Amino acid sequence: MREPVVISKARPTVKSQDYAGLLAQGLGYIQQWTSDIWTDHNVHDPGITLLETLCYAITDLGYRGQLPIEQLLGRHISPDKMALFDPVQALSSNAITVEDFQKLLITLPDVKYARLTPATGRINGLYDVLIEWENVDLNDSLVLETLPANGKLFDVEFAFPYWDEKSVAVWGTAVTLNQATGVGQPLPTLISFSEDELNDYFTTVDVRFDTNQTLPLTIVIRLGTQPNPIDRPALEQAIVNQLTQIAPGSAIETYRSRVNMAFQQMSAVRALLLQNRNLCEDFLQPRSVRTQEVAVRATIELAADADARQTLTDILSAIDLFIDPVVRFSSLAELQAQGLPNETIYEGPVLSAGFLPTLNEPKQNQLYASDILQKMLQSANGERNNAVIAVENFSMNSYVRNRLITANAQNSLTLLRDEQFQPRLSVTKSDISFFRNGVKVDYDRQQVNSGVQTKRQQAFLASTASSFQPATSAASTISLNPADIMQYQSIQYDLPLVYGLKAGTPDSAPPVRKAQEKQLRAYLLFFEQLLANHLSQLANTASFFSIDNPNTYFYQPLYGIPRIDQLLRSFDPANDWDAFSKNPANDYARRLQTLAESPLDRLLRKNNVLEHLLGRFGEELSELSRLEYTLNLQDAASLADVDRIRQATARRLLRYKAAFLNDVCSSAAGRGLGTPAGTINDLSGLERRIYRKTGIIRQTRQRLSPTLTDFFTIQASGVNQETFQLNDSSSAILLSSTQTFPTAPPQTVFDGIRAVVQFGIEPASYQVSQTGPSTWQVSLMNDKGVAIARQPSLFVTPTDANTFINSTVTLLYDVFLYDTYKAEGFCLIEHVLLRPTQSADPDLSGKNPYSFQVTLVFPSGMERDFANLNDLPKPGLPRRFRTKAFRNYVESVIEQECPAHLIPSVFWLDSNSNPDGTVVAGTGLAYDTFETQYLAWLGNYVGGTLDTSTGQTARTNLVTSLNFLHSTLA
Repeated sequence: MREPVVISKARPTVKSQDYAGLLAQGLGYIQQWTSDIWTDHNVHDPGITLLETLCYAITDLGYRGQLPIEQLLGRHISPDKMALFDPVQALSSNAITVEDFQKLLITLPDVKYARLTPATGRINGLYDVLIEWENVDLNDSLVLETLPANGKLFDVEFAFPYWDEKSVAVWGTAVTLNQATGVGQPLPTLISFSEDELNDYFTTVDVRFDTNQTLPLTIVIRLGTQPNPIDRPALEQAIVNQLTQIAPGSAIETYRSRVNMAFQQMSAVRALLLQNRNLCEDFLQPRSVRTQEVAVRATIELAADADARQTLTDILSAIDLFIDPVVRFSSLAELQAQGLPNETIYEGPVLSAGFLPTLNEPKQNQLYASDILQKMLQSANGERNNAVIAVENFSMNSYVRNRLITANAQNSLTLLRDEQFQPRLSVTKSDISFFRNGVKVDYDRQQVNSGVQTKRQQAFLASTASSFQPATSAASTISLNPADIMQYQSIQYDLPLVYGLKAGTPDSAPPVRKAQEKQLRAYLLFFEQLLANHLSQLANTASFFSIDNPNTYFYQPLYGIPRIDQLLRSFDPANDWDAFSKNPANDYARRLQTLAESPLDRLLRKNNVLEHLLGRFGEELSELSRLEYTLNLQDAASLADVDRIRQATARRLLRYKAAFLNDVCSSAAGRGLGTPAGTINDLSGLERRIYRKTGIIRQTRQRLSPTLTDFFTIQASGVNQETFQLNDSSSAILLSSTQTFPTAPPQTVFDGIRAVVQFGIEPASYQVSQTGPSTWQVSLMNDKGVAIARQPSLFVTPTDANTFINSTVTLLYDVFLYDTYKAEGFCLIEHVLLRPTQSADPDLSGKNPYSFQVTLVFPSGMERDFANLNDLPKPGLPRRFRTKAFRNYVESVIEQECPAHLIPSVFWLDSNSNPDGTVVAGTGLAYDTFETQYLAWLGNYVGGTLDTSTGQTARTNLVTSLNFLHSTLA
């Protein structure tokens, strides 16, 4: 039976919804503050009536304030833009541990098994990678052919070299086979293994490809069916004929295509590893798993109604999945049903196939006959297999590359302990004989083999989770938007009719009565604006927390208030009210915005909001904020400068924090990521974190020399002369150079441009001079008092001129110096990536210089002429980097963000103010030179061309410069 819906008699627990409590508190304030003039507190008193009405209105505000948070946040702003990230974003991370990388690799569709182990050697941080392909043909290098001899068909298995052996690496790319012969003779010679019970063969074949290259292949040949002495010569001749064939479908061509396929798949493995590589770690060339084939022999008594082929398929499939189980992924619902918390479920990298809390690696050293027999005698559901009456003559054999390793093991089979050799059931080498009532029952071996493969594929498909994305929370039964929450109903409609506010005072009323009505409406307007603004603030909860919305106080005009047009001084009754109310920039709306918050208050409050959002993730930029204000306020020469600089600094900090929040999950998840091998512009995890913590907004690497022509236009001025102009974002001219620059040597004009950037950020560098009775000109002066640029237009007042100066300084501060063109960044070099690959490669200096060491090289913010040994450093770009306090902050960020096991080295280099001059020995290393060398090496690294002559030269140059830094400046 449904419970009846009733109104509770209990007092509301929320104070804002307790009408009686609000009224009592209001009366208390009246008695406390106006007891000497207000003595009548009964319900008939107009003031008490107003109090009751306002208390009632507050309960409405209190009710809306208790709406579920999902209703207040709404759906008009993406949760990501409020730093409300889903569990996949907030809790997962890039691969860090060895197990993480193994999980990532086995989610690739072509990879069945993967294992990473630290490589042995003098360099720490290198890993060996072992891969087993889902396509079993790529693991064991076996090619099965059915050959005719004397009118009979024989199964012959060819074991070629493994695809990852150096000798066959040349077939990693597509090649064309030309001819296959014996070594030094037209036909290969078959050599028997006399000790092998199967009396198999081996031989060597020379395969010519791409016209003039030859690859010798040593091949082990196993006969699936033993021929009688009469058929053997013919079979041997068929084998030799097969080994000299290179047409599609031949054994050698099939093997070549498999090698090429394995290398293609390995490219995807390598790319995945490099995409997720940890800082100062690297992977050696992946190796292939070697298959240790396990063959089962037995005689089975079959039930009368049992199908031999289906029974054998089920038996061998069960054994196959027991020896080599399929890794099973879980769904989110399954793990939550087990009671696992979200932070455990989402720990580690996000996998495309589902969730994999633990990775159970195969560690079998023995295969016991009892386990195998159990699989043969049981059905899939664990019950007795009624198709099998008895199993006799059971034994196990093992093979490696077609060679018999262990024969007729009856109780247990010892497996190879080398992790590269993984046990796998061989259906083709297994020999199961069926009998029914003493009569042998035949079956189709190829159909059995195909059936076992099908069951493994079915098990693989069933092992992946259907959905691993987090379920979205159920929508509330009430659908509200901000307009619903902020809708305000005037309290005037709740007052008694005698007040005359609903219908208004009649025209026949005396003027004093009409004035009293208007006075009461105006009096209530103050309270109504507060109530309406409260609802607007509530409705904009999402906007308040929005990363991109700059506002923190919200308001709404009271156009719905009765006769509001008679109360607003900003509205002229002679004008159109409808046009006024629809104009968002009318005087009333602008005044509300001004009263809500000043531009500086808005910036400061929004900075606090974003700091709060960063604090949710354990991040903060308080020290950066303190530094920015401290360093920038040093430029203030007046109180007006202080206000302008505070606003400019707060604006920049807002951009820093917004960029950090938009990237907070990705940068945290990938904080240990090494230099990506995707494109030259991709950042490592440490670079990304330092960018976020130091206020470098961009998220890609770029050359630090600013692209000055994006804001400056260069024009021809006479013969072999140039001049320039500074433009704003709308291409309006702000400053024009006062001098011309020769075109030879080239780019001399950029010296003048850099001077404008250097001095243009200082308001004191501008000079306002009167040129006429009501005209004023603005000039930009250098440190010697010489005008280097002027505003082409004249101003009618000094105030207009100063306004222009402030806007130009703001442009150079906010856009040019502190955004895309601020020339801030650095080079990060992981020493392990510079390890020698050839004997002639130069070494980094120092003891074990490649293990867990990273070097970071920054521009110092100073520049000098490296073609002049006596030239002294002078201020340049980046501006912040010149100060010791900011450098100390950057180095502290590096210490905090760099993984504890790594050793970072930091260097600050001056830039070269004369890039066209010849560097004089002894002047040191310019940042421009080092950056060029670093980008050249990085281009070869991401392009995979480090082993070319160009790549080797780039590596040598970078190693030489690093050795200079560590030996001279460390």
